[in-house]
Amino acid sequence: MLVVLVAATSFVFAAAPRLFNRVSDDAVRYAVNQAPAVQRNISLALADALPPGPNGGVSQVRAYGDSLAARFPPTLAALVAADPAARIVEQRSGIYLHAEYRSRWLHFVDDLELVADEEAGVVHVRSASRRGWSDLGVNRRRVEALHRAFAEAILPIP
Repeated sequence: MLVVLVAATSFVFAAAPRLFNRVSDDAVRYAVNQAPAVQRNISLALADALPPGPNGGVSQVRAYGDSLAARFPPTLAALVAADPAARIVEQRSGIYLHAEYRSRWLHFVDDLELVADEEAGVVHVRSASRRGWSDLGVNRRRVEALHRAFAEAILPIP
């Protein structure tokens, strides 16, 4: 008896939302089909535009972007730029850095991407080879060396 009661209750609670959705969908379709064409048309209008100039909204966006750029740890970008094998390709908004590393002998290109997440207080790192299956641990050692150098730059150990 208990099994039948549980099965019936489960069926009702599983079927009720689907039945409600089907009925409400049919009601919306009926209302749209019965509405005159004038009521179904949607018009888009421009409410307001941002004025250019020093007091406009665009200058505030630029100022916010500049403040984000100032927050990116300069030592991290400097550490990447100091490596002779590295070339900074892109640095956006102060929270993203993309660099290319070239190997000395075969000139393989590896990508290093850094994204600063200020809310979490971390820098996400991605370092990967563009070709092949294995880099023989080069990217891992590069990231570990960058981590050590960054930690020493922030907290110099005597």
